[in-house]
Amino acid sequence: MFPTINKKETGVNLRRIMDMRGVKPKDIQEYLGFGCVQSVYRWLDAAIHFVRMRQREEYL
Repeated sequence: MFPTINKKETGVNLRRIMDMRGVKPKDIQEYLGFGCVQSVYRWLDAAIHFVRMRQREEYL
């Protein structure tokens, strides 16, 4: 069996750590050797959708 990664929670955690340390998506891209920064933004985008969904739930 393969482990399952929760993209939403991983994205939220990644954003939190980046904010705490002042790291930018470009820094992550260069450190991991990704060809483009969009790979990092895809994870963060999942986090943004998750946070917005929670905010809507709290509003209702």
